[in-house]
Amino acid sequence: MLQGQWVSARFLIPSWFLDCYPYKEQAEYIQGVLQELGIDVAIDVLEGGLFNEEMEKGNYDIAMRN
Repeated sequence: MLQGQWVSARFLIPSWFLDCYPYKEQAEYIQGVLQELGIDVAIDVLEGGLFNEEMEKGNYDIAMRN
């Protein structure tokens, strides 16, 4: 919470490594920890091209990549 109000954040995860790495599980853990601090985290799993576009544009608050 920031000054008594919930804060939101966008968490990007690339879909191409979900079978190899526990990105989704790690993101959900981080989401839970941040929620306790008053930060509402939306996890977005994106395909390669869209993931890279959003990263380049800076349309995220948190991202996970290899």
